[in-house]
Amino acid sequence: MRYGISYIITIIIHLTTVTIGRIAGAENPPVTGISSVYPVLSLIFINTFILIIIDVVRLQEAKAAARIEINNLKIANLEAQKQLLVQQLQPHFLFNTLATLKSLIHEDPVNAEKYTLKLSDFMRYSTHGNHVNMVQLSDEISFTKSYIELQEYRFGEALQCSENIALELHSNKIPVFALQLLVENAIKHNYFTPGNPLLIKLYNEGSKICVSNNKTGVRLTERSGLGLKNLNERLLLLTGLPLEKEEDEHFFTVKITIG
Repeated sequence: MRYGISYIITIIIHLTTVTIGRIAGAENPPVTGISSVYPVLSLIFINTFILIIIDVVRLQEAKAAARIEINNLKIANLEAQKQLLVQQLQPHFLFNTLATLKSLIHEDPVNAEKYTLKLSDFMRYSTHGNHVNMVQLSDEISFTKSYIELQEYRFGEALQCSENIALELHSNKIPVFALQLLVENAIKHNYFTPGNPLLIKLYNEGSKICVSNNKTGVRLTERSGLGLKNLNERLLLLTGLPLEKEEDEHFFTVKITIG
């Protein structure tokens, strides 16, 4: 329909121009035959070419808008899953931490006070993290350390962790809860004791942040909704860079590339 209207307008303009030209130069003989048709065909061809270019541009814009909308929906879905995860973990986490705090109050009041402060910092960051997608690496490291320290009160010598991430990377961005999730997965899915401790290492290989743990034995636990697969999807959407996994008989390592 749009092409037809455009052709009609083109022909009308051409005929009007020719008529005006003939009136203005009546002494010249009129152009007839193929010579009179050729200008019309040329104009129609040019008009068609322009319309095709416009349609291609519009199509590309529509595709780009659709991709953006799809990505926004994916991010919204992943964020909904993140919110659900937090809601599911908080009661279980609080139950364990409060049980540990109760024991410390009776056995070690000084450490009970330190534990309470760590728990406060952890919950404060958890609340803040619900409203953002990316945070500074330094903040995520601090949050993850708070989580680890809370778990160390619970597991004692059975859990040993170290962190050695270059300071020049601390200002870079990383998805919120990314490191904490990897540490949590290691704790949840390994069976460990003081005689066979779980060793978790946080370090960097260039611009890759690595979380590695030894395999101490599989612990049968219920899988959460936000695992490595969903973390990988979040990374792809937020940074465009996938999660990397390395595994052998003794160690399991996950790597996150940051900008």
